[in-house]
Amino acid sequence: MKKLHFTILILTIYNISYGQIKRKIVDAESKERIPFVNIWVENEDIGTISNEDGFFMLQNIADTKIIVFSATGYVTKKINFKLIENTVVLTPQIIELNEVIVNNVKKQKKENVIDKMRNSKIRHYLPGFGKPYIFAKYFDFKDEYQKTPYLKELRIRTRTEIDESNFIVHLYKINEEGAPEGYLHDKNIIVTTKQGTKTLSINISHLNIEFPENGFFVAVEWILTKDNSDVFDSFEPYIGFTHQESNENSWFYRFGVWNRVKAYNGEVFPKTTFKQLGVELTLTN
Repeated sequence: MKKLHFTILILTIYNISYGQIKRKIVDAESKERIPFVNIWVENEDIGTISNEDGFFMLQNIADTKIIVFSATGYVTKKINFKLIENTVVLTPQIIELNEVIVNNVKKQKKENVIDKMRNSKIRHYLPGFGKPYIFAKYFDFKDEYQKTPYLKELRIRTRTEIDESNFIVHLYKINEEGAPEGYLHDKNIIVTTKQGTKTLSINISHLNIEFPENGFFVAVEWILTKDNSDVFDSFEPYIGFTHQESNENSWFYRFGVWNRVKAYNGEVFPKTTFKQLGVELTLTN
């Protein structure tokens, strides 16, 4: 009997200290549910993503832990786990857009391709691993880009065994520490790729985004839903990466924070090699 009482006591203490919740996330203004919100336990390798209907679940989290909520177009929010209510409310972030002047003067169309995509450069394909990882590549501004200042197209290499799989493209600003922070565009760019190995052309010219003078990041995030899950419990599509000698322009989001990518530890490539998101950028005037 004493052993039974002791077991009940332990379980009670465990349930008090560690909890499980299922909650929804909504827009503070429209009250609409927000899909694909990135959710992390701060400074720990525990995370998830809200589904298409804005719901998420966390379990076995200590009451003292801080939960980080981040989504394109919203102010990042941190909440103590035990204080999370039935509805998590995110505030829309004010995005300053560049003024676009339209006139009737016909100009010769100019384009400039940066980091031209070559299949031989893609050395590694990476899937999602059940947690909301984001990989970002930094594009620095150069004076020559003033002749073709507008972002026109992104090209990304993917591979998938699923008929159709989806992922998210983010466009981030850069903060004082050189890491991604803030958004150039206030909505998720959802990209669909079909079965096989593809080079996707993603047209973003309609967004009328001018290349920021301090540069910007292109980033990808996997959508952790059953539709994108494969037989290996990974999430598709596999995204193409190059290998670089420096991690200066390569960042990843994990533990609720941004860090530079770490050295690749595979046997084929030297440890001084770093994975970098394979992205080609086309500019236009």
